[in-house]
Amino acid sequence: MKIFTSYFGNVGTLKRCGIHPISIARWSPRNWDGDRLIWLAPTPYMVKEASREEYIRMYKAICQSVNIESLIRQLSMIGRGSDVALLCYERPGDFCHRHMLAEYLTDHGITVKEFNEWEYLQQQAQAQQAAQTPPPQKRPEPEQLTLF
Repeated sequence: MKIFTSYFGNVGTLKRCGIHPISIARWSPRNWDGDRLIWLAPTPYMVKEASREEYIRMYKAICQSVNIESLIRQLSMIGRGSDVALLCYERPGDFCHRHMLAEYLTDHGITVKEFNEWEYLQQQAQAQQAAQTPPPQKRPEPEQLTLF
């Protein structure tokens, strides 16, 4: 299972690619009927009132409380073996808690990347091609003949 981050505007693309979207936003869009991990969301105070510095400090504390092994098991169960994407509202270049969570997990040995459709499809095509390509045949070593 691969773990990605993304935003709600990308849900259709994620689903077409077979990636299971999971909201980690405090409030999901009105039409959201997907899975949610609200305990990974910033608090209402953080979203509405905290300064950026305070937000960062508080969200880092949330990250440090995460049991990484438990989170991975939960993501695997929710995604039923598929790749998953942790979602919120902000676009990839904007300040967002999902980037902080991704950095925290990556620092602890779990690779988390922002979803990029083109890169993902390229990797899938390469993996499929590698699976279809038979391994090279090893040529037998020629027998060394002697003159004596």
